[in-house]
Amino acid sequence: MRLLTLAWADTGFCGSVFGSRTGLTPGGRGLIESCEDLGVVVDVSHASDAAFADVCALAARPFIASHSNCRSLCPNPRNLTDQQIRILGERGGVMGINLGSGFLSREFHERTLGVRAEFFRSVEAGEKTFDEAGALASAAVAGVPRPPLSLVVEHVRWAVNVGGEDCVGLGGDLDGVDSTPVGPRWRRRLSPYCRAPRQRWPQLLASR
Repeated sequence: MRLLTLAWADTGFCGSVFGSRTGLTPGGRGLIESCEDLGVVVDVSHASDAAFADVCALAARPFIASHSNCRSLCPNPRNLTDQQIRILGERGGVMGINLGSGFLSREFHERTLGVRAEFFRSVEAGEKTFDEAGALASAAVAGVPRPPLSLVVEHVRWAVNVGGEDCVGLGGDLDGVDSTPVGPRWRRRLSPYCRAPRQRWPQLLASR
């Protein structure tokens, strides 16, 4: 294992941005120490701002935010503040630009706040399974206009200006978002990877 993501929802290691938003637990601190010892990269995407700060205090090695954008451009709490981006750059870490519409566009994010809130509420209440809630959320989001692909460039430029070019990559999140920017050409080229099981990705890449 080369990389470990601390949270999606709340875990025994830390709070998430859509959950309790608490920092690292004692178990989480032990996990970071183990990752440091083993050379496993820590991923703070989905982890709370408090957990991000705790990781900064504990980690000596670079860490990453694998699929998060710039909160200054889109106020999704899963995105990074300028201070967090700057810290990643200073620590030799990387942020992967997320291609989901709700991470790129302020308008899209604000229009779908209720959809996301209902998704988490229904799952946490046990009223829906993850897949059932996800299907309902996908249907609700389908009617919201998709943002332009140029927003990806805006987030890249912002992140480079704040954290430096070496801290910016592409995170995608194509297996976890319901909407991506307008741009049929790039979607067609990426669609085989989105549809295929992950075990086939090396085969697909080798055929390019």
